[in-house]
Amino acid sequence: MSVDLSAGKVSGDVTHFTKFAVLATEKVVSKATLTDIAGHWAKDNINKLVALGAISGYPDGTFKPDNQITRAEFATVLVKAFKLQQQSGKVFGDTAGHWAKDYVATAAANGVVNGYDATTFGPDDPVTREQIAAMIVRAGVVSFILTFFVMIC
Repeated sequence: MSVDLSAGKVSGDVTHFTKFAVLATEKVVSKATLTDIAGHWAKDNINKLVALGAISGYPDGTFKPDNQITRAEFATVLVKAFKLQQQSGKVFGDTAGHWAKDYVATAAANGVVNGYDATTFGPDDPVTREQIAAMIVRAGVVSFILTFFVMIC
């Protein structure tokens, strides 16, 4: 398949008749150079996530690859990776003044994250493997439903 964004044209070959939907965006290439990932076992994956626009590292140019990731950071990565449209959603009491408030609200509005209770999200708590798995499954289901909806319309 080839995509010409400037002309608004998509072309390709198919093997059967059905309805198709094509979603295309310009590839964003990040100019970020993370200063502390050279030689790290996850360097290639980190760079892929940077190129995808899902992560960017810290303002000082570091990534801190051996730090634990927080619930807010992981929710932010998922919102960016799955390109979820920013929505107003649940603003938990402990996210109201947090840097990731809008990402957490978008993730909550899309059913990707839940709080510990109605007022507590725990944005700076380390995210657990179980929470990561649940968030990824929910984000994947949201993405699948949106893609399916576009295909049938």
